[in-house]
Amino acid sequence: MVSRRDASLLGICTVAFLLGACAVAFDVWQIAEPNEPAVFGSGRGLLGGSILMGLATYEFVRRLRHGPQPAGRHTVGRPQRPADDEIRSVARALLELTEFAGRDALLAQLDGLEYVDGIATMLDLRVIGARPAATGVPSPIPTRPTVIDADGRPVGGLLLWLDDAGYIDRLEFSWYGEERPERLPSPEELVL
Repeated sequence: MVSRRDASLLGICTVAFLLGACAVAFDVWQIAEPNEPAVFGSGRGLLGGSILMGLATYEFVRRLRHGPQPAGRHTVGRPQRPADDEIRSVARALLELTEFAGRDALLAQLDGLEYVDGIATMLDLRVIGARPAATGVPSPIPTRPTVIDADGRPVGGLLLWLDDAGYIDRLEFSWYGEERPERLPSPEELVL
C-alpha cells in the first residue's frame, strides 16, 4: 500500500522529470522565427533539464528499492525517535532542577509537549492544546544541567529552547567527545 506521502513524492518526481524533459526538448529545438529552421540551443536547458530528470529518477528508484524514508531532515543511520513520554520526563527533570520566573508555565506545557522532528541531540518539539505561555523567559531557559554517565563523569549538557511566544520548541543535547549520543539522557543523568 502506498502512503499519501509516498504518492505525493511520486507525483513530485514525475512532475520534475517531465519539467526536465521539457527543458531538454526546448533547449535542443528552440523555437525560431517563422519560416526559419529550428536551431540548437545554448545548453543551459539541457543541463538543468538533465539534472532535474536525474534527481527525479534517482528518488523514484530509491523509493522502489528501499521503501519510504522516515519523516524528518536527518535520516541517514537515524536511530528510533524518542517517545513523547520520554521527552516529557527529561524536560520535567530539567525544569525541576531550579526555580525561575516562568517555570510553572513551562511545567504546565509539558502535558501538551510532543515530538516534531530531529535526533536525540536536537529535538524539534511543539506544545499542543491551550497551555500558558512562559512570557519573559529567556531562550534557552536559565536551567542548564550537565549530563553525566554511569560513573558520574560529565558527558554533555542540556538546553531547553522556547519560541518567540514562550512555548517549548526545542531540546538540545550537547555532548563532549567524538561519539554523538544516540539517545536522550535519563532524568537521573541530569545534575547542576
